[in-house]
Amino acid sequence: MEALQPFLQLDDLYQFYILASAIAALGIYKLGEDKNRTLALMHSAVSVWTGLLTFNFAYEFFNTEYTIYADWIVTTPLLVGTIALTATNGRFNQPLKTVGAAALQVLVVLAGYLGFTQGSAELFFLGVALFAAEFAVLWNMSDDADYEILLIALFSLWSFYPIVYFRGILKDSIPEAQVTYWLVVLPLISKHLYGFIDLYLVD
Repeated sequence: MEALQPFLQLDDLYQFYILASAIAALGIYKLGEDKNRTLALMHSAVSVWTGLLTFNFAYEFFNTEYTIYADWIVTTPLLVGTIALTATNGRFNQPLKTVGAAALQVLVVLAGYLGFTQGSAELFFLGVALFAAEFAVLWNMSDDADYEILLIALFSLWSFYPIVYFRGILKDSIPEAQVTYWLVVLPLISKHLYGFIDLYLVD
């Protein structure tokens, strides 16, 4: 990662992510004209919100200390909703599981936030347990092979967030600049690219 820094400074990475968010939001919305409109709007909302929050993180219009959690508390439950919509092939016919999984994701973010602010490993592991429970709920929503691959891929990507954050922030074993790089690069895949792939799986 250090080798990238002379060529791609943090400000450049933020600007690239903001641009990618705008392109993804428009591209997903356009793709949704021929796919599931509700799913496209949800993914577009994810791209718009994360782009706006990254804009704030880059230019510091408002307090940036909690910006990443303001991003996650909105975008990750929305993404849970998209995966649930994919599981039901666009019909939302398992509302209890959908709401339950989204609620668990909110708790995951809150546990992460409290773990960060209080420096608590216990809260970190609580978040991991909630994360596993959420995966189990979503796994049982469909036995479609494409859905299972998508779910595994998404949650594998999400698992890097607490790993990076826990080791970088709580354990100081990763330089803060590299933590920031990872927390900008990962959403390019887990939010924007995932949005396009998800739309292709729904009729």
